[in-house]
Amino acid sequence: MNSIDQMRRWIKLTESAIGDKGMVVDSDEKFQELAQGKSHGTAKPIEITIKWRVASEDTVLQTLEGEELAKKGGIIVTGTVGEQYAISPEKFPKKYNIIKANSDNTAGYATKIVGGGALTYIDPMVPFQAKTWAGVIHGDSNDILIRYGENDYGIIKKMHNGKPLFTSLYTVSSNSE
Repeated sequence: MNSIDQMRRWIKLTESAIGDKGMVVDSDEKFQELAQGKSHGTAKPIEITIKWRVASEDTVLQTLEGEELAKKGGIIVTGTVGEQYAISPEKFPKKYNIIKANSDNTAGYATKIVGGGALTYIDPMVPFQAKTWAGVIHGDSNDILIRYGENDYGIIKKMHNGKPLFTSLYTVSSNSE
């Protein structure tokens, strides 16, 4: 069994079983349920420049939070600390402005779109899972769960290599317990 088949099997298993991985956030209702009694608030992205490329085949990425499947045709983003993550081709132009692309428009650089409304975040301080367009991703007690839009979630590490990561990418504009 190759790594793509293993990843697909893993995604299928984790979509149906919570186990010790925590609550599965697959709806805005579950997001609100997880937020109860936890530190949460709103945050606005800080303008950053990222590298991007189109996945030429299904690819397993080693993200800061663990393995994630980038589907063929999806966008693979390399962030400010070298981390990689997948984003759907439909959502990429809503979140990033392409500033440079190669001749066949399959790779380049982009800046994060910082206008618009604030995002909602939760600091769950417990393991959790979030369903994304590419499958289920896992968060632990050192991760922040971001709600980008209706039923659209992501995970960001609080710290990376001893330095704050979440607050280097977002300005927290409100916080509540």
